Amino acid sequence: GNVKADLGARFLQSPASSFQFLAFPTFDRKYSKLEIRRAISMAIDRDEITKTIFLNSQTPARSFVSPVVPGYGENTCGEACAFNPVEARALFEKAGGAAAVGGRIEFAYNVDGGHKPSIDAACNQIKKNLGVDCVGNPQPKFAELLTKLTNKQSVGVFRMGWIFDYPAMENYLGPLYKTGGSSNYYGYSNPEFDRLVSMGDRASTPEDATRLYQQAEDLLARDLPVLPLRYDPSLPEIVMRG
Repeated sequence: GNVKADLGARFLQSPASSFQFLAFPTFDRKYSKLEIRRAISMAIDRDEITKTIFLNSQTPARSFVSPVVPGYGENTCGEACAFNPVEARALFEKAGGAAAVGGRIEFAYNVDGGHKPSIDAACNQIKKNLGVDCVGNPQPKFAELLTKLTNKQSVGVFRMGWIFDYPAMENYLGPLYKTGGSSNYYGYSNPEFDRLVSMGDRASTPEDATRLYQQAEDLLARDLPVLPLRYDPSLPEIVMRG
């Protein structure tokens, strides 16, 4: 928390592509209703968690790709990612409330990644704003969590993260959300989304590709298979100067 004051000009920050999000497993019927997913999203105060847990070293995410890639649009998630506890509670109750999610909401996360404080903070907000019990579901290692998801074992809503392999929207959209995508552990499948991404892959110009990828991202905002949480655009560099 005191790093800027302690190091002054020796502390620099540079953009990074890290993207943190919560994902809804399609094989768990408790989260099949869009209203439930939207309610959970709107009950989480991303700004508060970023401020109190991460001391503003990360940035709240309200889009599905990182700001460091061409074609990024600010707040593509729209109202679904805006903190609105009153509307969130109304949506949640309309969709069946606590009974619809089996009496409580679970957030699975890997213990080996240091995610407990942010998960606990999100759960506390869910309890307060939706009036339903919320607990963390710690998994010893990230690999073990992914194995359970591959085998379609119920773990609740689960934390995921992504760092691009190359600076393009496609590298966020294809692996994470296309049907059968290499990192689509939640099982999201939308033929129109697949078609738009594939058309973007074959586009003759970068501008045409970006336009198609942005249309695909709009479908994610509508379907909400995952909840954007944070970007990590600030990898610290400590520069030792003479």
